[in-house]
Amino acid sequence: MGVTTVTCSCEDLSQNTDECSFTITVKDVTNPTASCPNDIDADATLQRGTTARVDFVTTCSDNIDTGIQAACNATSQSEFPMGVTTVTCSCEDLSQNTDECSFTITVKDVTNPTANCPNDIDADATLQRGTTARVDFVTSCSDNIDTGIQAACNTTSQSEFPMGVTTVTCSCEDLSQNTDECAFTITVKDVTNPTASCPNDIDADATLQRGTTARVDFVTTCSDNIDTGIQAACNATSQSEFPMGVTTVTCSCEDLSQNTDECSFTITVKDVTNPTANCPNDIDADEMLQRGTTARVDFVTSCSDNTDTGIQAACNATSQSEFPMGVTTVTCSCEDLSQNTDECSFTITVKDVTNPTANCPNDIDADARLQRGTTARVDFVTSCSDNIDTGIQAACNTTSRSEFPMGVTTVTCSCEDLSQNTDECSFTITVKDVTNPTANCPNDIDADATLQRGTTARVDFVTTCSDNIDTGIQAACNATSQSEFPMGVTTVTCSCEDLSQNTDECSFTITVKDVTNPTANCPNDIDADATLQRGTTARVDFVTSCSDNIDTGIQAACNATSQSEFPMGVTTVTCSCEDMSQNTDECSFTITVKDVTNPTASCPNDIRTDARLQRGTTARVDFEASCSDNIDTGIQAACDATSRSEFQMGITTVTCSCEDLSQNTDECSFTITVKDVTHPTASCPNDIDTDARLQNGTTARVDFVASCSENVDTGIQAACNATSQSEFSMGVTTVTCSCEDLSQNTDECSFTVTVKDVTHPTASCPNDIDTNASLQNGTTARVDFVASCSDNVDTGIQAACNATSQRKFPVGVTTVSCSCEDLSQNTDECSFTITVKDVTHPTASCPNDIDTNASLQNGTTARVNFEASCSDNVDTGIQAACNATSQRKFPVGVTTVTCSCEDLSQNTDECSFTVTVKDVTHPTASCPNDIDTNASLRNGTTARVNFVASCSENVDTGIQAACNATSQSEFPLGATTVTCSCEDLSQNTDECSFTVTVKGNFE
Repeated sequence: MGVTTVTCSCEDLSQNTDECSFTITVKDVTNPTASCPNDIDADATLQRGTTARVDFVTTCSDNIDTGIQAACNATSQSEFPMGVTTVTCSCEDLSQNTDECSFTITVKDVTNPTANCPNDIDADATLQRGTTARVDFVTSCSDNIDTGIQAACNTTSQSEFPMGVTTVTCSCEDLSQNTDECAFTITVKDVTNPTASCPNDIDADATLQRGTTARVDFVTTCSDNIDTGIQAACNATSQSEFPMGVTTVTCSCEDLSQNTDECSFTITVKDVTNPTANCPNDIDADEMLQRGTTARVDFVTSCSDNTDTGIQAACNATSQSEFPMGVTTVTCSCEDLSQNTDECSFTITVKDVTNPTANCPNDIDADARLQRGTTARVDFVTSCSDNIDTGIQAACNTTSRSEFPMGVTTVTCSCEDLSQNTDECSFTITVKDVTNPTANCPNDIDADATLQRGTTARVDFVTTCSDNIDTGIQAACNATSQSEFPMGVTTVTCSCEDLSQNTDECSFTITVKDVTNPTANCPNDIDADATLQRGTTARVDFVTSCSDNIDTGIQAACNATSQSEFPMGVTTVTCSCEDMSQNTDECSFTITVKDVTNPTASCPNDIRTDARLQRGTTARVDFEASCSDNIDTGIQAACDATSRSEFQMGITTVTCSCEDLSQNTDECSFTITVKDVTHPTASCPNDIDTDARLQNGTTARVDFVASCSENVDTGIQAACNATSQSEFSMGVTTVTCSCEDLSQNTDECSFTVTVKDVTHPTASCPNDIDTNASLQNGTTARVDFVASCSDNVDTGIQAACNATSQRKFPVGVTTVSCSCEDLSQNTDECSFTITVKDVTHPTASCPNDIDTNASLQNGTTARVNFEASCSDNVDTGIQAACNATSQRKFPVGVTTVTCSCEDLSQNTDECSFTVTVKDVTHPTASCPNDIDTNASLRNGTTARVNFVASCSENVDTGIQAACNATSQSEFPLGATTVTCSCEDLSQNTDECSFTVTVKGNFE
């Protein structure tokens, strides 16, 4: 570039000369090339909200000038606002040639707004509306850019919400269609108490049949604003028997939400019942020896009344009277303060009917003795007593001081008086095993850790149990023989238990010691060369280590350290290791330092020189040959020709050799050629870098100039293997240019033309993918997808994604980003989303069917606890919704409880179970009092008797009493016992009885 003066001269054989000259001016008229990136899309970042910091690179290339910088109207790493910004960049070379390029930066809003919901709300159903509640709530939307966004909810504040749980979902969408949503629940509970309704206070008369009670009918009810069919639970049931006096009946109502109410009323029962005359059973008395044919008899008669106290019975005979042999009838009567009356009678029969009394000791426990092993000798005393006879002996099935075996033996003894009245008694003799077994352990054991296992030892030992009765007892130890025991002391405890649960234990210790030596690890023997810097030594690196089966961190101790200077010759390095148990090991290796490096003989390059006219066919040539060595200095090169000698025309080979003090040698040679050997000079441009043009993608048109200069000849043209203005392909092309003078002396030069790929590849992603989670695991889905790369130059580029095809993706939205990079490091990326939906139903778990008994307090209900739960493969905290709550009262019978579960993806499941409440309360059988009547005048031996027996029950109604005689039957003379029974629908039963006594008219 610039002005070059070309001078040409001519000389004939007579040395006459002439010359001329001209100038060549080379100007730079090629514009530089401005290179901009492709248009850029950027996301506004969360931190800055409405801007994005963008990196980009712009460059300038020129065929001549280097280091040109692009001047842009915005810099890389700037904050760019939302929307489209055009960046323009220009380049100017030193000759004021210019070029420019531009690209756009588009900043988009990709940040979702934030939907804000209140916490879950609990609300009470109001009294006015009963089953709904009006609920206020506030939801809002916030966004990093847009303002005034309103939340759109599936229901509005101030709405009426029904009983139960309602999920409110709200969504927000900004002006860029970015969205977010939130949800909360509104739970409306029933807090209104039911109303318990009781009758007014009730007065009732005690009836003859029931004496001191009255059966009273009443009705109580429950009403509720939501639940229906609520039953009142009272502390007494309608149709119950109420005692004399005032009884307060309290009734309560509880709805399905456990809201309660109660009411009460009184039942007053008055006295209209006769007193009861109580006589003893008929009495058999033994005639006494003192009184011969009579017996003095004690008896007690009394009067009982449901109201009055202190009534005395009036009898036709007194207690403690002397009664004659045979049967005497005693009649007693009672009258209460209300002049209600009753009478009773009994007979006294005098004869000898008293059994003797057999007397046995209490049950006896005895211990088996060691001498006798499994038996015990037991002493005991039995006797007989009688009100008349004396000297009666007890007869037993075994005798005192017998040997009794292990276990329980029943001894039975009997007595019989002279009137053959008998009695017997019995007692048990229990012989027990109370002797402990003996546990036998070995002495304390010391064991060495074995080489194979290092830190443990396998130990054999034997423990036994012995017992005075039981055999085959095995010792139970907290470690077994042949176990691996760790380093240190282990206490082994063994226990023995016989069949009578008598126990004993023993213990011993097992001590495991470390006896394994560590291992010292040395390198192989080392040969090292002495270097120039250190003269006769060498710095040597080496690594030694210690390994041990137990201890860690052991360091090898050596008599020389790595990186030390070692002298010429052989040095032995010894290293030792010692573990924490003072076990040791050592190793050694040798370091040999010697001079094995050849010196270096350095010759000049081959020399070509022109023969001079003065010397005819020779040329005097200067040259220098030298020797270098890593240890020895001052070595001289010995050559077969000396510098500044006269060399003949043609080629002369000069050989030089070097030898150091250790007789290491080297040689070199070069040629001296004397002739017309001056080459022309080939001149090439510097290596050229250029960018492939977008139009053709893979080539660039390049201008260049190559020239030849020669000390003799002129006008020589350079011949190149490529011409200026050619299209050069992508990559590096070497251009070689050669020059040849008229004497066929040649020169060549070369330069490279590098065409770079600056076109980005194209990354291709699939569309966003929606899929369902697989049924097998429920929480993931295996997804196939294909992402690819295309490039205008390179082939076979693979897309690199942050997730692989065929992998399992979790439930929810996963963003997959894929990037492409060509061989020139140009890049592109794309992304898509994979949305995995939860389609697996939750699992509703119910308890097994529940059977329970109605509680004794109210008889018709039972409070039942149960737990139903929901499990889901994705969501947690799902609650089961049941049509009945735990802890509520269930009525008698079978109630089906159904529970349902719904996860956040609205997948559902339900289960059910039954609650069976059984009626276990017996009905009440009510009989009349004993009836005394006279035989009718018509037949004289029977009487027709009316009576009423009834059944009352807390659950069933209409139960009839079944009696062994019917009302209005003919009853014979004497006493007849009538028994009546009641059975409800649950087969619970009760019975009562009374006597009908028919007296003859002749009495």
